[in-house]
Amino acid sequence: PALIFGTSIGSRFKRPRRVFLACSLLQLVAACGVLATVRETIPQRGQMKWSLELLNPLSFLRVYRSSRGLTALGMLVTLKELPMYLGIDAVYQRQRFPSWGAAQEARQMVVAQVCGFLSTFFTQRVLRRLGEQSAATAQARCDAAAQLASAFAPRMELL
Repeated sequence: PALIFGTSIGSRFKRPRRVFLACSLLQLVAACGVLATVRETIPQRGQMKWSLELLNPLSFLRVYRSSRGLTALGMLVTLKELPMYLGIDAVYQRQRFPSWGAAQEARQMVVAQVCGFLSTFFTQRVLRRLGEQSAATAQARCDAAAQLASAFAPRMELL
């Protein structure tokens, strides 16, 4: 909720530093709330064995290198998600629609965050009803439809 609230009010600020400050404060408040109200559920265990291998930030790549299928899956997921992290969508929308700005980006981000939050309530039901493969296929088709709508929307209001 703090992330959604922070994104929605971010479009009201004119200076980026104030947006970052507001979002940082909201995250700090959320972290303090979690620390004050949530109890630890993981039981304590003995001493952990430390090694340089545990500190390697790229050690997860070993999992993807264990088979050709996992390597292909990792590459496809990376290529699929790359435009979102590069901000290409926002640049494209600004080129297509001159009035596209921070308010539209904030609204789009809030909708994405609310949908992501709500998906946590429906994921298990969808998986039980469709099965893993059909659910993954349906998600890929929905993602493709959203990208096509973003690319070919004739008016800014349809995004």
